[in-house]
Amino acid sequence: MILITRAIEDALPLQEELAKLNIESHIESLFNLQPLSFDCSILVGARIVVTSKNAIRALSLLDASKDLNIYTMTDNIAKFAKDLEFFNVSSCGCNTVEELEKHIISTFDKSNRFIYLSGMEITRDIVFICNAYGFTFERLICYKMNAREKFSEVLVELLRTARVKCISIFSRRAAVVCRSLLTDYRFEPNLFHYFLMSNRVASVLDYPNIHVPPFPTQSALIDIIRNHYYTEQEN
Repeated sequence: MILITRAIEDALPLQEELAKLNIESHIESLFNLQPLSFDCSILVGARIVVTSKNAIRALSLLDASKDLNIYTMTDNIAKFAKDLEFFNVSSCGCNTVEELEKHIISTFDKSNRFIYLSGMEITRDIVFICNAYGFTFERLICYKMNAREKFSEVLVELLRTARVKCISIFSRRAAVVCRSLLTDYRFEPNLFHYFLMSNRVASVLDYPNIHVPPFPTQSALIDIIRNHYYTEQEN
């Protein structure tokens, strides 16, 4: 069984694809989202750029207008926004923030006002890059992610009984929190296999069983998880 350390809405697509491969998974986020209040009227008339579902969640919890002009990094985030009844949503069809920056610079109209909605912990700020190319961008922090101090009792039992043998992690901060909690519960970290979205995330964990896909996409991550599980079965 593999642990997926994401919010359930983010983790379900991965869980569904793994289930098709007969790979069991358990979902448990390492963070709780806290929206940060602000005057949502500042968003009216602007082009809102979003790179995570968490920003969409925060907008919904803050009762922002459903007709905001929202541009999402990925198709998946756009679908999530529409599921939460935001209806003026367009996807940029990108997989990474770097791709999004290039897309904005090459296709967006510089005469518009842009707001990048992000979390407090987001380290890459697209505003600096885009403004350097003559855009009018500002960053608005609309949420923060509070690290959980404990695993659930269910997860502790799954780890204790070695039902969970693999852990998927999607950010450097999540890797730090996971490492800390494993230490707090006195689990031996070298017993697990870690499936990480990028080498940047992997740099946080000094463990032997690290697996990183060649591309930071869900399909690439699934490929290395599948290869690991099938190899384990053959052995």
